[in-house]
Amino acid sequence: MERLIILHFAVMFFCNVIYSQDKLLLMRTDSVFNSLKKIKGEVNMDVIGNKSDKREFFRIASGFKLDQGVYPYEVNILSRFETQVSDGKLVEKVNEIDISFDYHPVNIGNGRFLEFYAFAYHFSDEYLGIETKYELGWGGIVSYWSKNVNSSGVRLKNLMGNIAELTKINLKNAVDTLDKDNIPEKTAEKIYAISQTNIKNYSKWRLALLFGIFYELEHVALTDSFIDMPHDFFAASSYIKWQIRPTLEFHPGDIFSIRISPYVKMPFEKMRDEYLNKDMTVEKRLNYFVYFPVYCDFKLNEGITLSFEYRLYYDNIPKQRIFNLDDNKLLVSVSNFHHHVNSKICFSF
Repeated sequence: MERLIILHFAVMFFCNVIYSQDKLLLMRTDSVFNSLKKIKGEVNMDVIGNKSDKREFFRIASGFKLDQGVYPYEVNILSRFETQVSDGKLVEKVNEIDISFDYHPVNIGNGRFLEFYAFAYHFSDEYLGIETKYELGWGGIVSYWSKNVNSSGVRLKNLMGNIAELTKINLKNAVDTLDKDNIPEKTAEKIYAISQTNIKNYSKWRLALLFGIFYELEHVALTDSFIDMPHDFFAASSYIKWQIRPTLEFHPGDIFSIRISPYVKMPFEKMRDEYLNKDMTVEKRLNYFVYFPVYCDFKLNEGITLSFEYRLYYDNIPKQRIFNLDDNKLLVSVSNFHHHVNSKICFSF
């Protein structure tokens, strides 16, 4: 009888220890998981003013981006605008809104190799004559992330290692095999998500290739002509297009990072189309649009980043139309390229 009582208390003590470890593991894992899951944002703004006795010019540029989500999904919202006030006139030079949703199929490869995405995009650029452009589409990304993480990734990895040591779990087994036999299922899934998010956010370098299909609706308007053109001088156009984007990201440490991700976009129909040269001769050209952004960031502290941007927009077949002026034929065309260079201070939260 005494042996049964002793055995009973021993079993209860063992169960309490295990329960306490499971509860501690859940609490610590939830804390890390929720800190990664919270909304992260960044805002920036700059104002330039010039005035003389003949004219005045002010330029206002601002933008923000929001990210929310932990592996296997993420939601991103980006907005950017540039407005110019010149001689009492307000002109919107650039306006951009990009909303995207990304999802990794957990059971394919290492869980990071393939990514699906859907996006909605609005863009206007007075320099290119693009009054408004809408894109709506989806696609996939194949990526290779380096398993070597920077200092922030090492700190997160060490934190999870300390939790594992404190709660007596095999962290590698939990990450590699999603060990649900020895760890509560929800906790095991969160440990796995934290590990994958750590590599996604803090990998020292990444190579990727994006492919997508989207519907584009666009209207262009001539704004810098000496001739007063009607608003509907160029008809609106709509196409189903495909896009491809190679990406190189380099994050050697917490301070410096660079991202290069050029897009090439082409319609499924009229991949080659007619283009009028200045002498009115016709040639066949590939109908592609290039968007080539390069981002370079220097983190000054936890909440402030110095950012340098270069963006190239290039349209190989810009909108054209022949215009009759006093019985003379004039070739009217919008600009086919726009270079954008910017440096800014970004505040993160």
